[in-house]
Amino acid sequence: MSFPLGQWKSLSGMRRFITDVCRASRNVPSAMVERQMDLKNVVAARQLLRNRPQWTAIIAKAFALTSQDNPSFLQSYICFPWHHIYEHQTPIANIAVERQHEGEDAVFFAQVRHPNLLSLTKIDAYLRGCKREPIETIGSFRRILVIARLPGLLRRLALWSAFHSSGRWRERYVGTFSITSTASSGAGMVQLITPMTGTLHYSVLDEESRLDMRLTFDQRVLGADAAARALATMENHLNDAILKELHSMNRKRAVGMNPGLREILEVS
Repeated sequence: MSFPLGQWKSLSGMRRFITDVCRASRNVPSAMVERQMDLKNVVAARQLLRNRPQWTAIIAKAFALTSQDNPSFLQSYICFPWHHIYEHQTPIANIAVERQHEGEDAVFFAQVRHPNLLSLTKIDAYLRGCKREPIETIGSFRRILVIARLPGLLRRLALWSAFHSSGRWRERYVGTFSITSTASSGAGMVQLITPMTGTLHYSVLDEESRLDMRLTFDQRVLGADAAARALATMENHLNDAILKELHSMNRKRAVGMNPGLREILEVS
């Protein structure tokens, strides 16, 4: 009995790029901490909004506020010209965004500078634009396409330079923390490899509005206890500053509504 043979397929530019990102992650001694967060109040406040901010936007701002509180979460391990720690001055989120490119699913990375100072509305609008606007119109996406088209040696050199040659370059081209999630597709990522100091990935909300938040971190920069405390602080920000902002968005929406609905929103 004969079976049909498979066929060779060349790697696309974007798959070569992701392969080299994985290569850059191989020597990072990563570990992961996990915390189950109780977000029932945040979920309830978000549900009342007509234009609900994405969870990615909410989580980016919450972790940026966490980084603002503790400078150790703004540090990166740099190898050149000698091994040292570089401390950034402001949090910059590097967020994975899946787009269709040349007939296949491709992962790009959107950068949000100082999300701790931006409103959830602005962060959400930018991320939605990154999913909708032409790829060539988004600066960080264009850079990825340029790197993806380079020969292998130059591509790996470009990525090494972005991560290791300068703290300022890393801040500009990579950011200080990253977020990647498949929760919108109904599943959570349990493990991943990453060249970043800290990468957030999380599960799907359960029936009681609890979320398993995971932080994969570079052990050369952060200890396990510090990473665990970061998630605890992040949960506090979600249930304090983020919740207050969602309530404020609800109150603005209530202007002009009928008195009964306005009263419900104000009580919540």
